[in-house]
Amino acid sequence: MRVTQATLVFAIACGVLCGMAHFAEWLPVFATRRAPVVSGRIVARQPITRFGFVPSADFTIRIEETGTVVHARTQRYLLKDMPETVRFHFSGDPAREVFLFEEEESPFAIFVVCFVGSAFLGYILFRYRRSSRLRQLLSGVPITISP
Repeated sequence: MRVTQATLVFAIACGVLCGMAHFAEWLPVFATRRAPVVSGRIVARQPITRFGFVPSADFTIRIEETGTVVHARTQRYLLKDMPETVRFHFSGDPAREVFLFEEEESPFAIFVVCFVGSAFLGYILFRYRRSSRLRQLLSGVPITISP
């Protein structure tokens, strides 16, 4: 496999875009972090598509204490694995999507991984331009070490 500057730039751009998308997804979760934790019972599970192409799952949840109905949209693989009773922070607004913090993957953790990975690849790109040895290593050409 051959690694070029264009490959590294593409990987950095993908990491930054993915990181920004997960950061935007994390902001509502951050906004409700101090809201009370409530329990709810899942009354409906439905496969959906987000943004026109991302397979997801929509859970309709009835809060046990009040009977209020809210929605949580998660990764599709959780459709069958989600327990009947879930817990989440509830701000009091039933129109706002809730985040099932015990079952869902943290968007902030994914954001951090994407940005740290992009920064690492940026460092590799910076070193790649200056080091013929690194360029040979990444392109698959054998490195000859002279005494």
